[in-house]
Amino acid sequence: MSDISSEMIKETKKRINELGLKQDKIKYEVCDLEKLKGLFDVVVCLDVFIHYPQPVAEEMVQHLCELSQEKLIVSFAPYTPFLAVLKNIGKLFPGPSKTTRAYTLKEKGIINAAKESGFKVVKKKLNQAPFYFSQLIEFEKIK
Repeated sequence: MSDISSEMIKETKKRINELGLKQDKIKYEVCDLEKLKGLFDVVVCLDVFIHYPQPVAEEMVQHLCELSQEKLIVSFAPYTPFLAVLKNIGKLFPGPSKTTRAYTLKEKGIINAAKESGFKVVKKKLNQAPFYFSQLIEFEKIK
């Protein structure tokens, strides 16, 4: 388990312990995602891509594919014309809190980045909450 925040690592350990799951095979590391190295059976990257514009997010997908031997699961805020309009309206108002800094991404670019790295889509799901939604995609390495 890797996260740039040591507090998130602590919280993860706590929750795994509360669930009664074994932690003996889990390695915990405070690390920037771009610097993460190694080989893993499954790589999961949830709600991180809001910090990356489209080209950088696609590069990150390729980096994560290099780390995964079997599966890659990612989530991101999907681009929609409606959200693009809302973000542009927010920019018209003065003050830093009027527009979101979160990037929305085009699904096709994320999928193509994984395909170029030898992965295929096996499952997609749109997660919706009253104030937030994200696209979840599971990729599997093509053998």
